[in-house]
Amino acid sequence: MLLEGISGSRDILTDIRSAVTGMKPLGEEKKAFLFIMGRLREQAREKGLLSGSEKRNVIYTLPSDCGDRGSEILSSLIEQSGFEPLACVDEVHAALLAYCAELEKKRQGSFLPGRRILMYFLSDRIFETAVYSVSKRQTDGQLVISTEARASIDRLGSYDWYKKAFGYYLDKVSVLSGARREDILSDSVRLRALSEQLYKALRSVMNGKSPSGTEIGFSAGGFSERLRLDVKDIAETTDSLTMRTLSCVDAMLRSRAIRVDRLSDIVVCSGLRDFPPIKDGIKQKYGKAPFTGSENELVRTGVRLCAGGYGEME
Repeated sequence: MLLEGISGSRDILTDIRSAVTGMKPLGEEKKAFLFIMGRLREQAREKGLLSGSEKRNVIYTLPSDCGDRGSEILSSLIEQSGFEPLACVDEVHAALLAYCAELEKKRQGSFLPGRRILMYFLSDRIFETAVYSVSKRQTDGQLVISTEARASIDRLGSYDWYKKAFGYYLDKVSVLSGARREDILSDSVRLRALSEQLYKALRSVMNGKSPSGTEIGFSAGGFSERLRLDVKDIAETTDSLTMRTLSCVDAMLRSRAIRVDRLSDIVVCSGLRDFPPIKDGIKQKYGKAPFTGSENELVRTGVRLCAGGYGEME
């Protein structure tokens, strides 16, 4: 769950994600949610944004796999917390708004009419893709957005890339140290230390911060060794996941008879946005270098824009 926190405007903008996936009884999640929202109200009062029993609006986002029921549950929790749920914003739509605003900023307010934008949205646990037509209305200059196609793969997110890569390197640790995989997994202290090192190193490589790879030191089975993490190895290990997402995009485009050469922009929103196999794979397959950005940052920006009335969905 991510909370945007307090803004200086009338509305308090919150980005609430992953709170009710699976639609299981909330239990401790509900208590934690209400506690966080309670702290948010306290901060709002301290900043002079709330007084007495006054309410403030909340704009929140939800992954599409949570559905209408998820939106209802979160809306109810927000009301219980003393806020007024104003709107539930689609995450992919929010990211699109952020990208369009960036385009307008670069073009100093101008916006080429009839843009067709492909969104490749990979969050922690779901892959979504969509094609939007975006134009400017001549009468008032408002951005007008229509959805041409949309598809998703539930339970496939960036976490799966990390999980596959972690398993691959865990096997390498086993071979280098001579320790059995089962023994490494059963040693909670060393496993935790190894997991933290591996996760940090994988993030560095898969986010493009260490494009040539990196090394970590580890201890297992009574031995201390160094392990090399290489982009090529990670790419080969996770290739089947990358291909699943690209196949989903292909199927969506075919189903709506959308030609690749008619796409004006491709936007990759993901924590793996600079992972070469994804970025380069899209460029090679669709003949266009994608714009890349963090899904968290783009969604936050898009929610703010939505609160300000930027963009209109047809």
